[in-house]
Amino acid sequence: EGYAQSERNQTGCDVCLPGKYADGSGKTVCIACSPGEFAEFSKETSCKKCPLGYYQKADSSPSCLACIPGKKGNNEGLAEDCSDCPAGSFTAASNATGCDLCPSGKYQDQSGLTTCISCTPGSFANESGQTICHECVPGKFAESGKNVKCDACPRGYSQEANASSSCLSCIPGKYQSEFGGNICLQCPNGWMQKNPNGHNCFMPSSDLIVGVGGASAIEIA
Repeated sequence: EGYAQSERNQTGCDVCLPGKYADGSGKTVCIACSPGEFAEFSKETSCKKCPLGYYQKADSSPSCLACIPGKKGNNEGLAEDCSDCPAGSFTAASNATGCDLCPSGKYQDQSGLTTCISCTPGSFANESGQTICHECVPGKFAESGKNVKCDACPRGYSQEANASSSCLSCIPGKYQSEFGGNICLQCPNGWMQKNPNGHNCFMPSSDLIVGVGGASAIEIA
């Protein structure tokens, strides 16, 4: 076993070289390992299947090739290229047997890649394995590096645009008493708010008259 001889009247047999084998005595030729298999040493009596994470498309091979980063080999005896990691997943390792899902806050819209992409400020990915990031709606925001979810604008702030990374302070004369407001509200006539990012408006004392815009008051002479 592990030897062959194709000619008559020879005093010895030829060793099967790596990539080939002979599985019994009296063989006239060494048999080539098929694609997806390998024989690492001389005098092999059989071929082995490429292990998980490896492949081999050629015959007569002494070894298998590792799947490159971004690809996976999740079957033994793989005789074709390793599979791309699908969109929403990645692998940075060689000879990977599977792919990792992109974590929350990141996405990947292409296949066969080694990393995921962080959602831009104003967008989010609240689950793993995402192929896109979703925009924050008006009244909400997502800061850079905090893209797992959108937060509601606090009281005294608002945001009327989509995909925002921050909220805008209500200017004096306006207010927002709720979380997640998309606009700041004008103080009613006779009411005022002299400070920015006000939660509400108040009525001044009877000796004051509220100015135009509700941001200030003047004393009655």
